[in-house]
Amino acid sequence: MKKILSIWLLLLSLPLIPADFEDDIVEKINYFRRQHKVPRLKLNKDLSTAAMEAAYVYALGKFAYVDNPLSPYTENGCIMSIRHPPTDCIEKWYNEGASYDFKNPNPSIYNREFAVLMWRSSREVGIGYAMTPDLMSYCMIVRLAPAGLQDGEFEQNVTPRNQSNNMQISEDVIKFLWISVLLQLIIVT
Repeated sequence: MKKILSIWLLLLSLPLIPADFEDDIVEKINYFRRQHKVPRLKLNKDLSTAAMEAAYVYALGKFAYVDNPLSPYTENGCIMSIRHPPTDCIEKWYNEGASYDFKNPNPSIYNREFAVLMWRSSREVGIGYAMTPDLMSYCMIVRLAPAGLQDGEFEQNVTPRNQSNNMQISEDVIKFLWISVLLQLIIVT
């Protein structure tokens, strides 16, 4: 019976999964990791197979993951309406970083998924995806290895956004711009 149910869910999920969705997810994660000067993740097919199995279970409503310090991976899970692309899960998790305190680096329930995505020591990612039985939502599981969220390692593994990504203008440049504007006004009048 379980095997039939698994095959049924797989068949229902396949047409709705974009062919390159894994590449899109890895690309989106690496886009955000790059902003924090964190190494890129590589897709691992074995992790993806395990994540797919977990996604099927979670899609059936048994959605509860527990951080296990002995696990070889760390996992994020997301259930989202089919109206949203899977990359929206990544954006949702990344946006949790707004509440992450880099000066006191310990994740909370409000930013745990951000810490998982940005964990510097993680090098590989697996991605699983399954439709819920009502076909109105999907579940996506992202597993990263080696495992993150290790006590005492947050400061070196979850780093703030690279400041060079933000446009910063020195006081000298601002003074120069004001002088240029004033000179143009004098010349025009």
